[in-house]
Amino acid sequence: MASMQEVTLLILAGGRGERFGGSKALYEVRGRPLLSYLVERVSSLSKRLIISVKSDPEIYSKLFPDAEIVVDEHEIYAPIVGLMSSLAEVKTDYVAVLPCDSPLVDPELIILLLRRARGRGGAVPIWEDGRIEPLLAVYKTDDLRKSILDCWNKSDLRVRCAIESMDIVYVSMDEIRGVDPELRSFLNINTQKELELLNELLGDPLPRASTQELP
Repeated sequence: MASMQEVTLLILAGGRGERFGGSKALYEVRGRPLLSYLVERVSSLSKRLIISVKSDPEIYSKLFPDAEIVVDEHEIYAPIVGLMSSLAEVKTDYVAVLPCDSPLVDPELIILLLRRARGRGGAVPIWEDGRIEPLLAVYKTDDLRKSILDCWNKSDLRVRCAIESMDIVYVSMDEIRGVDPELRSFLNINTQKELELLNELLGDPLPRASTQELP
């Protein structure tokens, strides 16, 4: 049985966030940064939390004092670049990769993925139509680090490149529904409609002024 002491939580928060007028992770939802909802939900799983950012590390350090903030100084905007910058700081056997714009990740999903990843290169959710969720997954740290470096050396910045050479177990949505029946973990906040859905799930409607920057 995999122990949560074996895992580091790694949140990727280095995206451009153009629709949000700046960092999506820091966009205020009900008076709080969007990222704070995710951190609140998963931080009890491990004492090891890393947030990968492109800029403003002092802001993140103030908001999330228990997290290690790693600055990705590469000019390229790609998840694999943020992973490469941050994995050097991961000291645990496993790493749970999380996107900053998925505020409703169920902690039980991370526990399930860690259990399924044990003895393999990683555990990645897969939809019925074959789509995968490699940025909401658990990986064997050394395997992911080596694979990402190989892809970087080939100038292939696709996350799929990294996992294609790894021993991945794909976890079906049917199995995931056992811990997250409505699959809320996979709600990504990219549009006005998705923000409104998040607000509906959180409670009362947001003041309209708080959402005017989104299309």
